[in-house]
Amino acid sequence: ALQAIYNQMTPYGQANSGWATGGNPCDPAWPGITCENGAVVKLDFEGRDFFCSIPEEITQLSNLREIRMVNMGLRGIIPENLFGMQNLQTVNFSHNLLTGPLPQGSNQTLQTLIIEDNKWTDQKQQELSARPDLSPCALSLLHLLRCRRSTFFRSPWSLYH
Repeated sequence: ALQAIYNQMTPYGQANSGWATGGNPCDPAWPGITCENGAVVKLDFEGRDFFCSIPEEITQLSNLREIRMVNMGLRGIIPENLFGMQNLQTVNFSHNLLTGPLPQGSNQTLQTLIIEDNKWTDQKQQELSARPDLSPCALSLLHLLRCRRSTFFRSPWSLYH
């Protein structure tokens, strides 16, 4: 899956990511990758022009617990199967240019979702407000969606700053 993600990088990303086109990405860990027991558990990139959009191939990393792709100028939509990843706990796609629908999913492990400061519209706000799993988070702020799952509130999600 990492080779497919590498293939989705911009030419700048491929030249400057420090990723190899072969070998073990966990020994030693490639830049932006955290591994545990030989499995990729975190992708962490900030302020780099490595991708034009979020690679769909990320969803093939079955042990992934955290994705952080912040301030990268990412365009397009969040991959459809992302919120179906069973181990995913934290997603941060803030400060990008994302649009489109927020994927559905049945992930019970997702604890934190940060997608603030993207290109959401009034239509996106209405869509988020209609989602019972996210409605406390959506409120009326088009540029803000920071949610954290909580067992202390009636709703499974709460807004935090």
